[in-house]
Amino acid sequence: MIEKLGIAEQQHITKGQWVATLRGRALAEAALNLSAQRVATAQLKLEQLRAAPKKAEFASRSEEIERRRIDYDRASADLARYEQLRKTEDVSASDLEVRRANAEMARRSLAEAQQDRSALGESRETDAAVLLSEIREAEAEKARVQAQLELYTIVSPISGTVLKAPVHNGETVGSEGVAEVLEDGPLYAIAEVAEADVFRVKIGNKASIKGELLPLQAEGVVESIGRLVAGSEVLTSDPSAFTDKRIVPVKIRLSGIEPSRAQIHARVSVRIHTTTAQ
Repeated sequence: MIEKLGIAEQQHITKGQWVATLRGRALAEAALNLSAQRVATAQLKLEQLRAAPKKAEFASRSEEIERRRIDYDRASADLARYEQLRKTEDVSASDLEVRRANAEMARRSLAEAQQDRSALGESRETDAAVLLSEIREAEAEKARVQAQLELYTIVSPISGTVLKAPVHNGETVGSEGVAEVLEDGPLYAIAEVAEADVFRVKIGNKASIKGELLPLQAEGVVESIGRLVAGSEVLTSDPSAFTDKRIVPVKIRLSGIEPSRAQIHARVSVRIHTTTAQ
């Protein structure tokens, strides 16, 4: 359904010019904006993650390691002293086990702190891989929504003059389309040549064209000869004429006629000048 039509009859438009917007584009634009925001957010998170860890964070981890190292050294020294005392039975076996457990706890605590500091960089790489995957997914969704958005916008595939705009705002586009446009460039006449005579027509043959709606007689040149034999589309006023006449369409490029003064789809009579008179 047409939401907004941007052309009018007799208006000249250019290739790629906006012609109409279909209903539903606003929702598609909102979805596109949301997709773009998701991409931007994921990229920002990745940039923040990849930024070098703050010196204060490293310093804090290092200070913690140093504190735990001191605790471990003290516990190790205490354990060594109690091991010597146990040899002379100046301390009980349970006292020695307590010191041994304390030393082991201090060792594990120190190792944990060292591992935490080392993991600062390692965890960032894992998290970065996850964010990269999220960015790729968000970009794919953005591309899909962008392609869908373009379906709601109609642009002209050619430059020319709008002859007819059969739809209006709020109406559904039918078989006639949004507009009929006369393309810039030369005009053409389509001559219906009898199937039995088409062999005499050659590309490059000159032709004369007359018609009640033509401002004057036009001249032209045969540009192409159809390959398909079909029934005639020209009606005749003679009831005795053969109405199932088989013809071949011949395309003739006209010269000497301004497109602005021509009547499109007008009926004309065509004489093609061949080497043998027709």
